[in-house]
Amino acid sequence: MIKFIFVFSFFLNLSIYSQTINLTNGEWPPYFSQNMKNYGIASNIITKAFENENIKVNYGFFPWKRSIELAKSTKWNGTVGWTKTLGRQDDFYYSEEPIFKGKLVFFSLKSESFNWNSFDDLKKFNIGLTNGYSYGNIFDFYLDNKTLNIEIANEDILNFKKLFSKRIDIFPIDLEVGMYILNNYFTQTERNLLTYHSKSIDERSYYLLLSKNPQNKIFMNKFNQGYKTLKENKNFNVLTDNYKSYLFIRNSSLIKDLTFRWFIIIFYKKIDLFRSTFFYWYNFDNSSETFSLTKSYWTLFFTVLYSAFTNGEC
Repeated sequence: MIKFIFVFSFFLNLSIYSQTINLTNGEWPPYFSQNMKNYGIASNIITKAFENENIKVNYGFFPWKRSIELAKSTKWNGTVGWTKTLGRQDDFYYSEEPIFKGKLVFFSLKSESFNWNSFDDLKKFNIGLTNGYSYGNIFDFYLDNKTLNIEIANEDILNFKKLFSKRIDIFPIDLEVGMYILNNYFTQTERNLLTYHSKSIDERSYYLLLSKNPQNKIFMNKFNQGYKTLKENKNFNVLTDNYKSYLFIRNSSLIKDLTFRWFIIIFYKKIDLFRSTFFYWYNFDNSSETFSLTKSYWTLFFTVLYSAFTNGEC
């Protein structure tokens, strides 16, 4: 009987996924990352959509430029998280709906009171840009005509550091990506110094791309159906809400701090249980005053300690 159950379970596991699709990916948290749970928000959505059609997803992580080139090869079926361009539409099928939409905004210091209404307003500011990024057709047009004052950095984090040091006035970046970086690489004090403008520079839709061949056309049709099923699920928003930027804590000191607080909470609960049991069973030879006073001190001590750590005051 046990052997039968084992064999049945083995073949059941084999039949969970009828096919496997190979997709190239890259680092752009919180949407995509090899170091995040489920490989990031957008990766998780793609995985779940294919799972609805019994298809397993295998991700390979590469620099983005190489990622899209590899997606044209026979080893990889496609790539994740790209905008629509005429050149790409010649080589790839696009998903019917975008996987997610991004909003490009300007970050600045609160003390500078930055405001803008048109791209001409930007000429008086020093703008930090990240090497290799596109910031929308209109913005790129102004860059090509060299009418804006720009400084190039190799990483988004460096541009935020330039903001803090006032080497630049404004920095354009996807809102969620910017919030993720700030929450993971900068302190609360530093974050409080920054704000972002409500007017977006550009709003973009990002799609799944599969290289054009008969097999991938079938894959794309299955994905579109799986994604439609996923969106109809009442728990669809949970896939994104669970990844809100403020939940991403990778700074080691913050991790230690939270771990210590939870240790104190658990320690208090255990001690509280022990204390209650101890005072209940221990015979104080009818010294009721000593019993009452000692119990009050214990209760006060651990209540204050518990309250301090849960409220972040320690």
